[in-house]
Amino acid sequence: MLAIHRSLAAVLVVVGAAFTIGAIVAALREGARPWLEWGRRTVTALVALQGLFGLVLYGSGQRPQESLHLLYGLAGLVVLPFASYFAAEAPPRPRAVVLAIAGVLTLGIFFRSFATG
Repeated sequence: MLAIHRSLAAVLVVVGAAFTIGAIVAALREGARPWLEWGRRTVTALVALQGLFGLVLYGSGQRPQESLHLLYGLAGLVVLPFASYFAAEAPPRPRAVVLAIAGVLTLGIFFRSFATG
């Protein structure tokens, strides 16, 4: 189970980076498009799946090295949905900017989670 958790973490970094780059490009060009929302939902679903694996590991007695890892997991789960809700009524370009900023913040959380592993 720990191997799956670690592998999914690597996938999350790649998918999160792709989403963030896409959001930055959308913010600089045309603004938010439906594919950006699909990407946000994909990243959020993967983070939720990662959280479920983490909870199973925690329940089986395999705790993270630092308890701060749990806070980063929760933060990683809420940042993108909160940003999407916050910018729901915004025009396409500002919405893409908010999602790009949230993507950068989420990537930072992912990398910090590795450090507290």
